[in-house]
Amino acid sequence: MKNTILICGYGPGISHAVARRFGKAGHPVALIARNVQRLTEAVAELTAEGIQVQAFPADLSDVKAIRRVVTDVRETMGPIGILHWNVFLDIEGDLLSIPPADLSKSFDLRVVGYITAVQESMTDLAASKGTVLVTSGVMALDDPQINAFAVDYAGIAISGAAQRKATHILAHSSARLVQRMGLSRERVGLLNSDPLD
Repeated sequence: MKNTILICGYGPGISHAVARRFGKAGHPVALIARNVQRLTEAVAELTAEGIQVQAFPADLSDVKAIRRVVTDVRETMGPIGILHWNVFLDIEGDLLSIPPADLSKSFDLRVVGYITAVQESMTDLAASKGTVLVTSGVMALDDPQINAFAVDYAGIAISGAAQRKATHILAHSSARLVQRMGLSRERVGLLNSDPLD
C-alpha cells in the first residue's frame, strides 16, 4: 500500500487536482481545511471515483491544530509519504494600507504553519522517502513587472516570497538530515528546490 498524501488547505482548484492525481495512483488522500461542507463534497466526489479519501477539518492558522491533525491523519490513515501545502490568506491591499494583523496572519499561514506541518510529518517523510509539494504563485518572484502587479496584493506576495525562501532553506535542512542518517540524497527525495529556479 502506498503512503498517505496529506493535502493542507484543500480547495476546488489545484489541491483537488492533486488529490485526484495521487488518489488515482493509489495513495490514500487526507484533506484538511476549515470548510466542512467543501470537505464533505470533495470526499463524496473523490470516493465516487474510487479514491480512498478522508476529511480532517482543522484551522491551519493554529499550530496546535496542525500538530493534532497530522497525528490524527497518521493514526487513521498510516504514514504520511507526501505533504502538499496549499494554504494562503486571500487578502488585498498595498503595503501602505493593509492592516499589520493581516500581514501577520498571512505570514503565519504561509510560513509558520507550513514549517509546523513539515516538522510534524518529517519522521514519516524521511522513513518513506517522501516529498513535500508547495503551492505558491508567481507573485513570490522578484521581478519588476510582477512587483508592479503585486502592489495591490502585498500580503499574498510577501508571504509567498517568504514561503518560497523557507522551502529553499528546508531543502538544505533536509539534505543535512539525510546526510546525518547516512542516506544518499537520491534515495530520499525530500524538498528539492522548486522548478522556478
